[in-house]
Amino acid sequence: MGEVLRAESVLLLRRQNAADMQSLALWLRSQMGEKERLLVSYLLGELSEEEQVRVEDHAFTDPSYLAEIEAAEADLIDTYVRGELPPDSLPGFERRFLRSPSRRSKLELAQALARVVVESKSPPR
Repeated sequence: MGEVLRAESVLLLRRQNAADMQSLALWLRSQMGEKERLLVSYLLGELSEEEQVRVEDHAFTDPSYLAEIEAAEADLIDTYVRGELPPDSLPGFERRFLRSPSRRSKLELAQALARVVVESKSPPR
């Protein structure tokens, strides 16, 4: 009986965590400006081909816009490493965003830095 209750509690907790993550994802997106949402959608491969071409054309002609894309890319990597990327964004991140060897290298560096931070906060043995 206790095993069944624990299993049901775990299942309920998982459902609640999924609902909380979806709520967090909606809240995070609501806090972004229109341009930030566009850039994140671009990086995750969520834009139509026409919108994607528009973003790329703008990046080629405006160095400051390219810098904004690079900043959005860094923020996206950091969000993923912290485990805060909304579940509905994971497939796009893992399939589209990480397709680039350069982005995978940046992710590996961010993960290594995160491990160093965690280890530096751990008490010495």
